[in-house]
Amino acid sequence: MDTTFANKLEAFRLRVETDQIDRYHRSFPGGNEELCRHATVTKIKSGTKYYKVDVGDSGKYMVEVATGNIFGIKGRGQVHKGHFYGTLDTIADYFWGEYHPQRLSAPLPTGKWGYPKLTFAPKQEKTVQAEPENLDEQQRRDEKNGLYPQHIDQAN
Repeated sequence: MDTTFANKLEAFRLRVETDQIDRYHRSFPGGNEELCRHATVTKIKSGTKYYKVDVGDSGKYMVEVATGNIFGIKGRGQVHKGHFYGTLDTIADYFWGEYHPQRLSAPLPTGKWGYPKLTFAPKQEKTVQAEPENLDEQQRRDEKNGLYPQHIDQAN
């Protein structure tokens, strides 16, 4: 893991923890500090495809290693691709203290009971190699079928 990704991940952990503490103090003014620490401590566990972000004793978010996309979870260790909450670069756009993150600039669309609707990560564009312009149609078909240039080399 490179240092910039690690720094962004640590910044995300701190942001989630401070927003959770803020919400706890607003919900329970004068509440027990020991309970607050226990309920809001945020830990990161590494994985091969995802980093798991736990708040208190519960799993809460998963961060994709390859892209830095932040998702909610279905259950312990199961990513929910329909609950997309931005990337490690956009953590300041959300308040992370509620049950579901609240977008600060424009609220997430809500469903029937007020829960956020499914939001998906943007698709990454696939890179397509440009074909040389001097190939005729037969060469393109042969190349597509795996006959060119091996077919030409074997004939000579």
